[in-house]
Amino acid sequence: MFDLVRALETDNEDAINHTISSAHLPQYRPLETDNEGEDAINRVPTWAEALAFAEREECKRLLDIYQATLARSTAEEHAHAPVHQLFWHRLAGERFKSFYTGKHVPFPGEHRADIPFNELLTYRWVINGAEQQHTLGELVERAKVVLHPARTALTIIGHGDAHFGNVFLENQRSYLYFDPAFAGRHTPLLDVIKPLFHNIFATWMYFPHDIARHLHIAISVHETTIILEHNYTLTPIRQAILQAKIQYLLVPLIEKLRSQNALAAGWIDWKEIMRLALMCCPLLTINLLDRSRIPASISWLGLSQAVQLGNTGVHSWRADL
Repeated sequence: MFDLVRALETDNEDAINHTISSAHLPQYRPLETDNEGEDAINRVPTWAEALAFAEREECKRLLDIYQATLARSTAEEHAHAPVHQLFWHRLAGERFKSFYTGKHVPFPGEHRADIPFNELLTYRWVINGAEQQHTLGELVERAKVVLHPARTALTIIGHGDAHFGNVFLENQRSYLYFDPAFAGRHTPLLDVIKPLFHNIFATWMYFPHDIARHLHIAISVHETTIILEHNYTLTPIRQAILQAKIQYLLVPLIEKLRSQNALAAGWIDWKEIMRLALMCCPLLTINLLDRSRIPASISWLGLSQAVQLGNTGVHSWRADL
């Protein structure tokens, strides 16, 4: 579904038709707009409405599944959940080391010395004018503690990795999941993370060169502070998906968990769990320093997202969760 969403947000009719044809789906005609001069990005095709509807309905269905399968797991039981391979095991294991240890971060299109990644871990960040409280290194070390698998938790049965790469849109109204490699019984606070990040924030990860062509990013370093400005924003369809997730899944889920006293985890805050799990997505899904895969500007965008999501989560984008 990543290709379909990208085609919708760029208003690429040929790509939409190709995606629909490949999936053997019926054609939809874009809605006409009253304002002929309206920017194409604000036109909402019928397929976008269908996708927004499907997202809302899927959020409601997931909430029902969560409620029906809610049960308490011991720390030992929860430690064996496959979903932790997407977060703690990648961070504390070999993936983080192989991606970043001893590596350097190049600046985009400039002839100045790269920053050693181990040094970058200690830098403070100011992103689009917002000062970030914690360094990336502090976030990584904290995540190793907060996301540790061996914790008692109220758990559900979930897919674990239900981003659009593992979803078909069936009959224009429902999601069909596949590749349940990380499915099992685990905390719903982790179950929601991969689709929340990848479906909304990670367009740059799947279409790096396309995004890089339109990305304006400026990076300056003052002593031990990185000041980064960029113009990467969420398109209307991504905003609609985020709104649906907040309104129909995340808010009622948190209310349900709070009513079950499942958020009283002592010194660990549920928001911190979600923030640090979100941080793992841009940092550990792909190697941000792999220049054969992504340009340097996208590397910095991904790093800035890791820092921003780790510090403030979706509050960087929405304040109603």
